[in-house]
Amino acid sequence: MPQLYYFLLASLTGLVALLAAYCWWIEPARLAITDHAVADPDQSLAHPVRALLLTDWHLGRWSRPDVLKAKMHRLLRLHQSEPLDVILLGGDYIDIEAEYLTQLVPALEILRQMGIPIFAVPGNHDYTTYGGDITPVVALLRGQGVKVLRNEAELLTTVRGQRLQVIGLDDLQQSPEYFQENTYQAPADYRKVASKILWYSQFDTLDPQEPRLILSHNPDAVYLPGLKPMVVLSGHTHGGQLILLDWISRPLHRWLHPALPPGSAVTWAGRREVNGRTLIVSRGIEGSALPLRLLRSPEAVVVTFS
Repeated sequence: MPQLYYFLLASLTGLVALLAAYCWWIEPARLAITDHAVADPDQSLAHPVRALLLTDWHLGRWSRPDVLKAKMHRLLRLHQSEPLDVILLGGDYIDIEAEYLTQLVPALEILRQMGIPIFAVPGNHDYTTYGGDITPVVALLRGQGVKVLRNEAELLTTVRGQRLQVIGLDDLQQSPEYFQENTYQAPADYRKVASKILWYSQFDTLDPQEPRLILSHNPDAVYLPGLKPMVVLSGHTHGGQLILLDWISRPLHRWLHPALPPGSAVTWAGRREVNGRTLIVSRGIEGSALPLRLLRSPEAVVVTFS
């Protein structure tokens, strides 16, 4: 009997070690490329526009620069075989330690080889890492030729002459109306406060005939008042990073909230119709804190507008 006990204990220990190695080393190095097609029946485009969404880089001491570069090279090859029109960066470039932000430069240098416009918005970690002042993040991005949008709009004109309004929003936690981290709020409360934030409605004055998209780190931008966009593109949730966290975050949100991203989406990622709008949430490129992944692999999202 003792021999069987020790055998089972050793087997269980080995399985746990293998699972930990997979979560730490193997799945975080993967990159799923997810394709979505978005069409507005009231406002069709003369020429399709292909956008690449990359969010939640979370660069830090546990990042693996060689793995990140390999992911970017894969995306470069994708562009060479199926050309893209624009790159959209969804925030959280840094995790919690400012000195690791420079790891973003080699990745951006690879993306710039595509020769297409790059737009970016900030995320909550970009603010908290620098004590609320994201000047270093903005300076690095702009130094790499990235157009940073903080409650701003930019008209994209593709090589085929198609025009698309890219509206980039600031991180919602910078709004005094929006709830901050580490204070429990039910998902419905986030939806309620977001519906009163006027960041997006200021762009109602833009030409309504120009198709538009919203780029926002936080998915709760889908609840902001304003004209209907073709799509809202976000990140922030990481898809939970671990499948078990994703499963238990909803029933246990009240107790787990300090470890979860603030907002009504909690750990959900994917595509759904919300508030009469199409919302697409990416699982992100890297992971927050310890970059563990289990059945929630890193993700790049390609959206084709038509």
